[in-house]
Amino acid sequence: MNFYISTEKHSKLPICTKFKNLYIYYDNTVEVEQTSNCITLFSGILWSGSLDTIPNGQFYSIKIYENTVEVITDFISDFCVYYLKKDDLFILTNSILDISSSVNVTYLRWWLRNPLIDNNTTILNDVFTVNRFTKHYFSLSGDTIKETTYLKPTYFTDSFIPTHTFDEAKHIVKNILTENLSKFPKNTTFLCSSGIDSILLHQLNPNFKLISYQGDWWEREKIKQISSNHKIYTFSKKEYLDACKSIEKCVNIPSKHYSLKIETYILSQQTDNIILNGSYGDEIFWHEPVCAMANYYWQQGNKSYTEYLNFIDAYYTNQPYQTTQHTYYKIKDSSCIEDCLSDKLLLRYSYLKDLRPLSNKLVLSPYIDLRLRTLLPKCDIETQQRSSYDAELQFALLDNKDKVNRFKMGGEEGHDLFNDKMSLSRRDMMKHFLKNYRNYHDTL
Repeated sequence: MNFYISTEKHSKLPICTKFKNLYIYYDNTVEVEQTSNCITLFSGILWSGSLDTIPNGQFYSIKIYENTVEVITDFISDFCVYYLKKDDLFILTNSILDISSSVNVTYLRWWLRNPLIDNNTTILNDVFTVNRFTKHYFSLSGDTIKETTYLKPTYFTDSFIPTHTFDEAKHIVKNILTENLSKFPKNTTFLCSSGIDSILLHQLNPNFKLISYQGDWWEREKIKQISSNHKIYTFSKKEYLDACKSIEKCVNIPSKHYSLKIETYILSQQTDNIILNGSYGDEIFWHEPVCAMANYYWQQGNKSYTEYLNFIDAYYTNQPYQTTQHTYYKIKDSSCIEDCLSDKLLLRYSYLKDLRPLSNKLVLSPYIDLRLRTLLPKCDIETQQRSSYDAELQFALLDNKDKVNRFKMGGEEGHDLFNDKMSLSRRDMMKHFLKNYRNYHDTL
């Protein structure tokens, strides 16, 4: 999964290949192929398509030719690729921790106000990320030759052409998820919840080892035992906080997701390198508070926030933690449902983008699929609403709905504990990163 390509030597990864002026370092989880005219480094998975056309998956691809380096990113840049070009130094890597530079103070100020910055700048000066759904070409010295995209920036809004009925969409979902799950090896660990996204994946392929976590004080998001090979980690408040504290030294990216500390801790206990996860089902099927609000407001007419709360209370998507009046008024101020959902979903990245480097595990979700990403926009209004309010596209595929915790998962009842006891906000995550960054480069 980890690579580092540079015009200078590096010492932190075990395998090295020299090509002209470039030192190519990687670990044994990276897929490497060398031909007479190209060296290819690949990590992740392709669900469909190809690198030569429209690649659909979670991945990075690096191809080093005689005079150029081609970098391809997935459609939400779930696998982040960083680069630095300064004077004679060129660095290309998936690890921002490995790049020595000074802190970008302007970026830091932006990040503290809004960590979802939609550009390719980073916390380090002169260090940038390759954009999403992009093919970026460098010279061997690191100069940018050209950058192209394999999707139009409007690909999401362009897909709003109602074509599929509920039954047609249900059939498509089952086929795609079954196909994607078949690509995982048998020695895969499934980090799951009791939400609909996880339970559906387990039904479609029940052969993976299951792990989950919960706090013994949780009331809504309790985990149900769903099979005999399902290990549930249950923490007291003290154990939860101690576990989070123990992995502060693992914070190797400037992540805002302080709740990922507990998942990083759990994955550190696992021997399997490939981790299945049900992330991004909310974004695909719109059973997410903002999407449900948008559907209600734009399809039901000019209703009040109180009317929405009364309406959504009986549905799966009801999630008080994120159902705020501020969000509802932002929806009212948008121009149409397509713009509202595009603003919410187009720039929405998966939290696996952070969990993967934090845990140093290849964490993948079969929901992060371009075909699923554009499916609901292609459905009729009835299907969109049934999926958005009550996750019906997925529940309709379940044989046993009792395995699902009908309280919407994802509010993470550990959040309040973080804020009240340890103030582990995104500011603290940034502090952990900067401290680890300094310590790391002091030892090089």
